Amino acid sequence: MKSMMNFDELKLISLWREAFADGLGTFFLMFFIGALEKFITPTTFPIPVTIIALIPIITILIIIVGPISGAFLNPFVTLTAISLRVCSIPRGILYVAFQLCGGTIGAFLISLLIDEAKTSPKSLPIGLCHFDKKLIDISLVLIGEMIFSLGLAFGIFALALNPNRKIALKLEKTGFVISIIIGILVWTSMGLNAGWPG
Repeated sequence: MKSMMNFDELKLISLWREAFADGLGTFFLMFFIGALEKFITPTTFPIPVTIIALIPIITILIIIVGPISGAFLNPFVTLTAISLRVCSIPRGILYVAFQLCGGTIGAFLISLLIDEAKTSPKSLPIGLCHFDKKLIDISLVLIGEMIFSLGLAFGIFALALNPNRKIALKLEKTGFVISIIIGILVWTSMGLNAGWPG
């Protein structure tokens, strides 16, 4: 338990570099997902094209960021890693802070580039999660996001990063498996409700 609470770790410059890399990876992830959401829509391309476009983006981000920080790229995944004792609490707190900053900046930048206010005045944007408040309540959106986040954490830690597996996956294969998991979750969540695209 002491190793999980070692705050001396925060003095290491390498830890801050790793957290910055994870935050930067989260920035690019949110930016590219936002770009896909806005430019590759069901009216221009079928939904599977959007999902297939996610796979190389996420795989490449994991391959680039993975050797530096472990490529958590998601605060929920980092919190799951802390609870499973894969990541120490100080490291996790720092990672989550950088991920939230990177993700927020990425979502904000893509919103600025697209000028969200002019393109969708009826929807209420929360980061990149858009929903029509006339068709669905915010509580249902938050519950849906939590359920799919739990599915993501389960998929990542049970399938891709399971330490009990006899054969460890290489980084490229792990990135590909995680990309497939995210693609399935995104595809599953799309179209559950007319007011929330997933």
